Amino acid sequence: MAVFKIICLANSIKWRGRCMAGLRMDGGGWVRPVSDDESSKGALFSHHYTLPEGTEVRPLDVVQINVVRPFPQPHQPENWLIGNKPLRLEKHILEEEILSILRSNIASGPDLLGNRADRISYDMFARSPASSSLVLIEPENAYWYITKDIRNRRQVRAVFHLSGQPYNLVVTDPYCHERLRNLPPGCYPFYEAPGLKQDDKILFTISLGEPFEWDNCCYKLVAGVIVLPRHWRNRL
Repeated sequence: MAVFKIICLANSIKWRGRCMAGLRMDGGGWVRPVSDDESSKGALFSHHYTLPEGTEVRPLDVVQINVVRPFPQPHQPENWLIGNKPLRLEKHILEEEILSILRSNIASGPDLLGNRADRISYDMFARSPASSSLVLIEPENAYWYITKDIRNRRQVRAVFHLSGQPYNLVVTDPYCHERLRNLPPGCYPFYEAPGLKQDDKILFTISLGEPFEWDNCCYKLVAGVIVLPRHWRNRL
C-alpha cells in the first residue's frame, strides 16, 4: 500500500468508465491508477474518481490517492492498482509547486511516446515493454476536428503540431467533449470552444490506449485538455 499526492492531468473516457492519470507531487513521475476489473480493461468507476464532496476529480486538482501495488502492463508501465479509500482533495498546495512539476514534465517533441505516428503496434511492447505511455505537451496550432468514427458515432479529434511535427489524435477528455457538444462537424481553432480565448494556453496529456481490436495497435489519445489559469500563462 502506498499513498501519493498527484496533480490530476486526465480523467478521460475509457470503455464504461474512466482513465485517470497524474504526476506525483514528490517528483516521482506519472501514476495511472487502475482497477482490477478485467472486463473494463482496468477502467475506474465513479466511486474511484469522485471526491467525498460529490464532485469529480478534474485536471489540475491535487488529490491524495491510495494505491495497492504497481500493476504495469507492457504498453502502460505507469499503472498502479487503486486502493479502496476515497480520494482526498489537497486544498493547501502552493501554485509554484504545481507549476514546477508541470514545467519539468512538458515534452518538447517532435516525437511523441517514441515515434511520430498516431499509434504503436502492441506486438512491439510484447517484445519490449514501453518505457512510458503518458506525456504532457504544449501543442502548437491546435484545432478541434469534429467528425465520425468507424462506427458512425461523433468523434472529437485534436489536430496540432509538436516542434513542427503534425499530429491528429482522438480526444477522450469528457470535459472537452462537453465544451464542444454544440459544435457541428468541422474543424475549429481551439479557442472556438466555449469558454476559451485566443490567448489562452493549453496543455495536452497524451496517453497510449488499449490495443485496438482491428489492428492490435495502441493509439495515442488526448486524454486530458488542460486550460491553464490565465495568471499562469507566462509562468511555464
